[in-house]
Amino acid sequence: MVSKFIYGMLFASLLLTAGSSPADAGGDRLGKYSVVVWTVDDWQAEREQGQDTDYARFFNEPSVQAIAERLISGIGELVSGGLEEQPEMMDDLTMIWEHLSNLGEQMTGEFVLGVGYRMDMGMPMPDMIVDFHGPAEFGVVHQEMLTKIQTMIEAGGAPASRRKFSIGDVEFSGIEMMPGVGLYIGQFEDHHLIGTSKNGLEEYLAEGDTAVGERFNSTRIYKLAQTHLKRGTSHGFVNMDALWNLTPMLDMAIGGSASEFGEPSVDGDLPPLPGQDPSPSEPEMKPSKIIAALGLEAISGIASSSYIEEGGVGNDIVMGLEGRPGITGLIPQANSDITIPAFVPEGTIGLSLMKYDLSNIFDIGISIAAMLDGSDPEEIAAEMEAGLQMAKMTTGVDVMELIDSIEGTLCFFTPPRKTGEPAIDPMAMMMGGGAPSFPVVLGLKLANRGAFDKLMDSIGRPEMMGAALQKDEFMGRDLWSFDPLGDVPPEFAGEGPSVLPSWCVEGDWLIFSTAAEEVQAALRLIDGEGGAPFGSDKRTAAAFAKVMATQGNGISMSNVGENLSQAADLLRPLLGLLPLIAPDLASDENMLFLFDPENIPESELLRKYFGWQASRTSIVEGGLRMYTFSEQVSEAADSSQEKKEPAAQGSQL
Repeated sequence: MVSKFIYGMLFASLLLTAGSSPADAGGDRLGKYSVVVWTVDDWQAEREQGQDTDYARFFNEPSVQAIAERLISGIGELVSGGLEEQPEMMDDLTMIWEHLSNLGEQMTGEFVLGVGYRMDMGMPMPDMIVDFHGPAEFGVVHQEMLTKIQTMIEAGGAPASRRKFSIGDVEFSGIEMMPGVGLYIGQFEDHHLIGTSKNGLEEYLAEGDTAVGERFNSTRIYKLAQTHLKRGTSHGFVNMDALWNLTPMLDMAIGGSASEFGEPSVDGDLPPLPGQDPSPSEPEMKPSKIIAALGLEAISGIASSSYIEEGGVGNDIVMGLEGRPGITGLIPQANSDITIPAFVPEGTIGLSLMKYDLSNIFDIGISIAAMLDGSDPEEIAAEMEAGLQMAKMTTGVDVMELIDSIEGTLCFFTPPRKTGEPAIDPMAMMMGGGAPSFPVVLGLKLANRGAFDKLMDSIGRPEMMGAALQKDEFMGRDLWSFDPLGDVPPEFAGEGPSVLPSWCVEGDWLIFSTAAEEVQAALRLIDGEGGAPFGSDKRTAAAFAKVMATQGNGISMSNVGENLSQAADLLRPLLGLLPLIAPDLASDENMLFLFDPENIPESELLRKYFGWQASRTSIVEGGLRMYTFSEQVSEAADSSQEKKEPAAQGSQL
């Protein structure tokens, strides 16, 4: 039972992270307002491939299965609470659960899932369709399930009538809560369908000239996926346009006005209801106005497709983005240099480099404020300019010049943990000590370092930060630190601050960290005196090579196993202390299974089965495209013993 559940959850998690793509994807016949779509070209082939991944091997570990057994058993007891005196209902739920667990093993051929809504008399009605193939005997079980579900509904006092109809060769039987809406299950030989809307099923099964209404293949995200996603055997979509279409109803729900539902005006402003003041003194903060101000409606959706490739699992993702309104204006219009800087060391367990367009950041802020407040953009701009001029006169800091001096590339990484660092002591942390050290390093690329030098001259004056701002020389560079206890006598300063923000400008990079030694380590690495640059290790280089490029919008690397193991080391002791922190939870014996530290998998298992995940983001016509590669650790580990010779300077990848 547990094994079947684990496999079902495994394949669902693997495939749901995939999604959109080839022209033969079966989701194209779903409705225009489908929000989530998931299709699999060949269920059994996908299942067999999934069993050969490290994810499947991880779930097959005895200790992981024991965790699943414990959690499923505990959750089952919680859910079934109060049903002990209703054995028939318990049996019904068990039968339904077991059948759902068997589906993952016995389904064949193409699988299609669509979850969304249909517009009916100006209102959205639920529309879910599941289309799959499997043994004809499933039909008998489905009819039993319908009968049991109807019994449960009627026992709760709700009306539920049976309905039978045919669409082509498919015979349907269902339970209706209202005309045309309910739960319908259909079958023709080994072809099975489940739906919640009779009209939705009719449109889905219609062919050629008999089809009415717009289908999913007319949506912006589907069309974009056809252009940019060419690989993959499992496909999925999140159709944001269908969600944006619901904002007028959300406006109505919180007291705003709405025009004919589903037909918002071009500018997003909806006419007032009868008797409503068309020009209220205070602007309405409607969800549609917030969404429009932030520019979120430009995002049409997200689509992805997954596949097995040499050395791991690949995933292609595309996000539809038309124009750059609102905060989306921070996303550049074109690709640029995304070379990893030379100060990122080997052993880094998390790295992210992303390019932003900051040239119009003030215009973006003014536009958003004007739309939300209903003010004149020119007035807001004038007030902002006056405030910046006042700040320049009083502090000497020219904010506009400072923003213009930033090139826009941001590099963030987590440096290697120190060897021999003490284990986490949660009890000591609760007493104010024993906190683990998790320093971060941030690199900001500059277009003009002169503005930064002027900034340091301004804030370093005695009337500004004074003794709190310290400047030291390290390897021929100015190393700045902010010590809030800088002018506090030693006898009162104790051991000093636990965090000492430090920064330095090297070339066109501003290097910042929460620990001065990390900035120093970055400078040593640049000069070839501090170990190997990122990508020197053969295994790291192999994963990085999958996404390596000099042009794009962003690139990232994450050692998933190492990050998960560190999180597990932190959570495991804290989980055991939760009943002490929250005694109300501990008083309920049925909840205690949730706070067992053994619910967290062993850290070594996490390192064994989860490796590098690398991704690259690029600007493409119509939006953003991301390629993600997840390393097959069992294969990579065999070839990870050899190391590349360290380069004399920073990473040349």
